[in-house]
Amino acid sequence: VQLQDSNARLYGFGDLQERTGKLAGSKPELSARMVFSEEEKLKISKDLVDLQIETNKMKEQYETESFELKNMILALENRVQELELCSQKVTGERDALQERLDTLETSQKDLVDEYIILKSNYLALGKELDQEVMKNEELSVELLNLANARSTLPCTESNGTFAMADESSAELERVRATVRRLLPQKVKVRTSL
Repeated sequence: VQLQDSNARLYGFGDLQERTGKLAGSKPELSARMVFSEEEKLKISKDLVDLQIETNKMKEQYETESFELKNMILALENRVQELELCSQKVTGERDALQERLDTLETSQKDLVDEYIILKSNYLALGKELDQEVMKNEELSVELLNLANARSTLPCTESNGTFAMADESSAELERVRATVRRLLPQKVKVRTSL
């Protein structure tokens, strides 16, 4: 039994040596692992820093683009307001011009109606004038004929007859002068029509 105990102890001691040897052999391996692990940590830290830098750049770019977009939106809103004001102004001017156009059209219709009335009155007056001129011509011819007929009457030698003949002669000259004066006026009136 003692032998077995000693064997077991020896066996346990051998195991311990074996483990110690493994530990001694694994110490350089452990150092190499630690160095590798440190390199991995540094690499991961570097990657993390690079990622943070990239993230910050993206965040900065996002903020810049967001700022530019907000400015663009404000500029567009201002432009929309300007266009709305311009539209209101143009609408007001258009309404005023439409009202003026309506007034002018009404005035034009009134003027056309008045022109038609004046033209018809003018034509009626022209006809009346022609009739009056014709009457004057007829009366002038008749008066001239009467004056000529009177001047051809035989003259008597009495004083009363001479006085009457002189008076008839003066009357005849006055009628002739009136006829001469009326004839050019008739021509002027017709040319003005």
